Amino acid sequence: MSLTVRFLPEAQAEFDAAVGWYNDRGADLAKDFVARIRAVVKRISATPKMHAAVHGDVRKAVVSPSRTSFFTAKTSANSS
Repeated sequence: MSLTVRFLPEAQAEFDAAVGWYNDRGADLAKDFVARIRAVVKRISATPKMHAAVHGDVRKAVVSPSRTSFFTAKTSANSS
């Protein structure tokens, strides 16, 4: 099962702020952070159920080493 991953506006704003924070400390750090996030998003899309369930259909994926967490939930818009 493949899942379409979408950022809520609040999550997109938080991601953009995090990228800016890393970029202020070095372009390479920002690039690495974005690459790690993309890898986790790809993994969530390919195998959403591999991540720990934290509440009902809500699952948590952690990006190391930043310890950034993604929470995913199946919605009627992306149910299959």
